[in-house]
Amino acid sequence: MVSIRDMVQRRAQCPVCPLASLSFTVGLSGLRLCWLPGVNCLLGAAALLLGVAGAVVIARSRGALAGVEEALSGAVLGVVVLGLSVFFTSALLASWR
Repeated sequence: MVSIRDMVQRRAQCPVCPLASLSFTVGLSGLRLCWLPGVNCLLGAAALLLGVAGAVVIARSRGALAGVEEALSGAVLGVVVLGLSVFFTSALLASWR
């Protein structure tokens, strides 16, 4: 039986997938810049795609790569940014009328 301590030590030795880190970074940047029309859509979609791609790469690595939490949180941030972009774009269009 594998103890939790052994799992944590083995996980600490695995490198983090670069796509997962990039997804989280792009998602946070998109959240920071979500009020800019156009930029928010691009950053949100990029974070979502990078997060899904990072999770797939991590799953296919069979334990050689870590960072599934970063990949999933980057994908969730991408969805949040896309939702905020719809809100801000509709507010922008409504203010022009």
